[in-house]
Amino acid sequence: MQFQNIHSLDAVVSLYNPCNLQRLAKASSVKKWILFTAQTTLPQLHDLQTYHVDCEKIIHLKPSSKSNEIEVVIKAITLGTASAVVASHRIDRLAQQKLQQLGKEHGCDVFFSTLNTQYLH
Repeated sequence: MQFQNIHSLDAVVSLYNPCNLQRLAKASSVKKWILFTAQTTLPQLHDLQTYHVDCEKIIHLKPSSKSNEIEVVIKAITLGTASAVVASHRIDRLAQQKLQQLGKEHGCDVFFSTLNTQYLH
């Protein structure tokens, strides 16, 4: 897994559902990371700050040449270092449900972007 800190990104372009920004804020209050897979778009910095998300805890993962997105999410959850993981809409519904269940078992909130990457569910 490769990491990229949010502060190294110049263009952060997307809007996120306020409910999920609140969930990210809660996740950022824990001493763990919030991980976004390479296939997702980060929320705008202004939106994160408005909802008091600790941006120091956000990491945008770089693409993996060895693992697919599902494998990356499983690893992120099971390592126990993430309070939340945001993955793309490209993961099928059944796999999403299994990943969310795995997340619950490990105390990790799991989100999925929608097709236009503007909102999470």
